[in-house]
Amino acid sequence: MLAGKPWEISVLVARPLITTLAAFVLVAAASAANPASTDKQLAMKLVVAQGDVPSMWRRSPVQHPPISIIRCLARPALTTTARASSYFFTPNLVTTGANVTSAATVFKSKTNASSYYRTIVRTFPACLRRVARLGRPHDAISVARPLSFPRYGDQSGAWWLGVTSRFGGREIRYHWVLVRTGRAVFGDLFLFARGYVEVPGLTNVQAEQEIVRQELGRARGSA
Repeated sequence: MLAGKPWEISVLVARPLITTLAAFVLVAAASAANPASTDKQLAMKLVVAQGDVPSMWRRSPVQHPPISIIRCLARPALTTTARASSYFFTPNLVTTGANVTSAATVFKSKTNASSYYRTIVRTFPACLRRVARLGRPHDAISVARPLSFPRYGDQSGAWWLGVTSRFGGREIRYHWVLVRTGRAVFGDLFLFARGYVEVPGLTNVQAEQEIVRQELGRARGSA
């Protein structure tokens, strides 16, 4: 039983209430700020990480990968809540051409993400061909063809195209996979000289599939 004057009792009762209200305001503020932070974390989980590629591969020293490729993988959208990208390459990049560019975009809703996925599937091949043409006006660039990949996430697809030099016949292969998982869409673009093996003991397609599985594994339950 509380003892004391009536005003003293009122103060004793009010203080816990004020503390509770203050705590509620802090939790509410943190919750309001949390979605953007959570979406950024999700985007980061869905791009290629150092542990996904062979140990000798290096991460780009610059903050952003080749901007021309990122513009193909991550086109502007008003419903975007977070983005992330990464770029890794082999030490002998000049001779093998091997590298991977990765980009992920998170949206406000699954409907927004699904619409974006359908758009990027349609626009990416032509965008990539324009990028591949830069500096190679005389090279032969093939049409995009499907790659044999399992289905990943809610929507996915994989394709390839080749660029053959008119001088020497050297061929470069582009492989790319696009995936929607929940509210997020990510894409990985692999480039390598034909005949180059990305991971010893695996075909390049098998190595690429393993990378996609690792990306999805990190993000499981977050989309």
